Amino acid sequence: MKNLNLPLFIAAALILSTSLISCSDKAIRYYNEGITAASDGNLKKAIGLWNKSLEIRGSDPDTHFNLGVAYLEMNQYNNAEESFRNSIKYRKNDPVAHYKLGLSLQGQNELSAAKRSYKMAIKLKQNYVPPYLGVAECALRQRNPETAEKYSSLALKLSPASIRANTLLAESLFQQGNYSDAYMQIAP
Repeated sequence: MKNLNLPLFIAAALILSTSLISCSDKAIRYYNEGITAASDGNLKKAIGLWNKSLEIRGSDPDTHFNLGVAYLEMNQYNNAEESFRNSIKYRKNDPVAHYKLGLSLQGQNELSAAKRSYKMAIKLKQNYVPPYLGVAECALRQRNPETAEKYSSLALKLSPASIRANTLLAESLFQQGNYSDAYMQIAP
């Protein structure tokens, strides 16, 4: 009796694995078509395709990440935040996703939360310059030029030619009343 069930079990396993592979192939197809649409500048179509991919394989961090980037490009910060949070849920140690989450929060004027995301990105990858600049921008908007000076200076140590870091440092010095150093920062 037991031997009769073994072929049935094998057949069922093959059918199940084939359908799972087929679903995975559809998810990949939608994902790739979304990449093509985004490359062509059609973000609305890309978002639709990536959402179809997520209906099949909802735990894919890359698809969530790409959705977040598309939403950021369209200034849909709430949707971007949700997508980046989902991406991070499935890939916790991605510094770029934490940075992009910070951008989406900053876009919603949630500056303290944005700074926390930027600082997490820095913790995960200390030589990654953009989150240092994000903290500096948020600090300037919060009228905390000392913190802005610290983070823009750290960014300049990592990337001495960064115009954005120089500008943020100059602005932080200016807000502190250090006008001559602010001018010297942007003069070259």
